Amino acid sequence: MQTVDVQTHFLPEAYLEALGAKARSVRVTERDGMPYISHEHDSFPLYPGFTDLDTRIEWMDEHDVDVGLLSVSKPSPNEGPFTVQESVELARALNDGYAAARDAHPGRINGLACLPMRDPEAAVAEVDRVADELDLAGIALKTTVRGTPLSDPSFVPVFERIRHRGLSVFVHPRYNALTESMGEDEWMLKPMVIFPTETTVQISRLVFDGFFDRFPEIPFVVAHLGGALPYLAGRLETAYDIAKERVAGDADADDLPEHRPTHYLETLYYDAIAHHVPALRCAVDTVGADRLLFASDYPFEAEDAAGTFEDLEALGLTDSEREAVLGGTAAKLFDL
Repeated sequence: MQTVDVQTHFLPEAYLEALGAKARSVRVTERDGMPYISHEHDSFPLYPGFTDLDTRIEWMDEHDVDVGLLSVSKPSPNEGPFTVQESVELARALNDGYAAARDAHPGRINGLACLPMRDPEAAVAEVDRVADELDLAGIALKTTVRGTPLSDPSFVPVFERIRHRGLSVFVHPRYNALTESMGEDEWMLKPMVIFPTETTVQISRLVFDGFFDRFPEIPFVVAHLGGALPYLAGRLETAYDIAKERVAGDADADDLPEHRPTHYLETLYYDAIAHHVPALRCAVDTVGADRLLFASDYPFEAEDAAGTFEDLEALGLTDSEREAVLGGTAAKLFDL
């Protein structure tokens, strides 16, 4: 049995060099001997695990993690002060770096590619490059593209190509309008509260606008236990009933999803980063243990691989469920 970590973050040297050449508000500074990377609404310590593969492998060995999937959290090529063309170039540099990291540690490291979603035509081309040339494990997307939902018609060709190439998608939150309302002393609420809030809102929107009806063949893995989605399943069901009753007999009835919200929640996958055993139990009761995947969020400060192992143990899973959560399901989804 192998353990697969579906949410780890890495900033390849080629990507950092490209950022340094293009960015106008992304910069690396130093505080108390620790490098920090600053961009837009945020600043975070650039721990060695973000850039050094040897440090990462040591951490994986220490925590009994067999395979780590690399993705970008921040700074993302689709965010920041970049032009559309710069976003394309940065995404390609990031993906090249993930392929190089995979080649340096075959069997231990793989990557989830970033797509330059601001240019859908370039994003389609990058899906093909990821599948044909880089052979990365899957795709990592943000919950929106600078606030534009993933269900926007302009992105349909991208998801059609993802479906055609048989790739799975990991969905990670981004900051939103609430971020700007937070004070400087509330910095930790941004990733710990706003991120899952963003996920909850945006995935709910995709449920209700029929996005998952259009692309049922694409496996989607949602970060941080799906935010509050398992907890709010009943409210989503009620929202559906109210909407259905209100538009009964109207043309707008065709705009409702084909199935009830819980149907879609049960078709998604969720990483098991919860920091709270009752939250995990709620997810198991709502969508089933077979929809959970192990994750750590390494190397951010909130990383808690040991705690996630303990939380999963506390659930009392069967041996087959535990093997699936720790790595079996991820291996199937990302062809590891």
